[in-house]
Amino acid sequence: MKELSMKKRRIKKRYLLAFIVMLCILIVSFHYGCGNPSGQGELGLVGVGGTSARTFAYVTNNGSNNISGYIIDPDTGNMTSIGLFPTTPPATYPERIVASPSGKYLYVSHMGAGQISAFKIHSVTGTLEEIVGSPYDTGGGTMPLGMVIDPSGKFLYVTNYNTGLFAFSIDPDTGILSKIIGSQFQSGAYPMGAAIDPSGKFLYVTNTGEYDVTGFRIDPSTGKITTVEGSPFSVGAYPTALATDPSGKYLFVVQMNTNDIYVKRIHSDTGTLEAVGSFSSYLNQSGIAIVPSGKYLYVTDYDLNDISGYRIDPGTGDLAALGLFPAGLNPRGIAMDTTGKYLYAVNENSNKVTGYRINSDTGDLVSFGLFDTGSTPRYISLVRIVK
Repeated sequence: MKELSMKKRRIKKRYLLAFIVMLCILIVSFHYGCGNPSGQGELGLVGVGGTSARTFAYVTNNGSNNISGYIIDPDTGNMTSIGLFPTTPPATYPERIVASPSGKYLYVSHMGAGQISAFKIHSVTGTLEEIVGSPYDTGGGTMPLGMVIDPSGKFLYVTNYNTGLFAFSIDPDTGILSKIIGSQFQSGAYPMGAAIDPSGKFLYVTNTGEYDVTGFRIDPSTGKITTVEGSPFSVGAYPTALATDPSGKYLFVVQMNTNDIYVKRIHSDTGTLEAVGSFSSYLNQSGIAIVPSGKYLYVTDYDLNDISGYRIDPGTGDLAALGLFPAGLNPRGIAMDTTGKYLYAVNENSNKVTGYRINSDTGDLVSFGLFDTGSTPRYISLVRIVK
């Protein structure tokens, strides 16, 4: 009887142990996502209130004629490759890259051919599938250097350095591009950078040949643009990139050949620009990004191999320097995630992307990794997809 009792107790312990193990497995699977044997969680997946979100990054490789894709770990910022995606000839030498606000579509401009490639983004894997009809002709010129999509995701605007400004409508169901009636639109000489304010009412373009910025009002129904009264607005020599702050109050313009960042106040009713001032920076500035809070601004300094940081005064738009943060060889494109935690800079001549963690209190950047790209990477776009 005693041996039988002990045997029963051993059986109960085994069942209890098995139950505990199964419970642990269920808890881990629920927390990290089923089907992942690594024990590290499902990479890039964040669950909030029954929804999930993934952030992908895409880099144009001008030298190898392809696009590098990555998924970003939300806890570390690390980028894990999801593959290289070729572009269809004659669309070679990929340059600028932008994603639709919905995260469904990705568009890439091409030097030489003057074309735009269009891709559908797989919401789970991040892989790219070229859209029917891609690549699309811009309609003139061989140097589409700037691209921007309005906040509604309805319209794509492309600056072509030697012919002007072109506009397309985006089919929300397919991502197919259709040229807007009346395109091309005239800007100044040698248009380059393009930015749209958060309201989607105004488009701004840098004119490198005339040292100024042209403003346009966007028709929300048709996407057609008309010049803002008072355009163009003077800035420094060879303005390249530009960005509006999240409040839509200020426009920041970086230059190629002067040591300044120009700041303009945007009049919300008319889109006209009023000078705030110019602030000391460095030569050959290529990329610009502003944190979602609007507190900090970062610029890639191509010749110095670093990133310069600035604090934005929300009341005046004035800039105060934070310092210089080391990058790789010739940083060009720059982007940050929607949370404002991570910043990524594309280093053109070291074939790497540098990842930085942003200190929300000070704005300082701390490098946490280097990530391989293809040959001669140029620009980067981050895409957050919520399911």
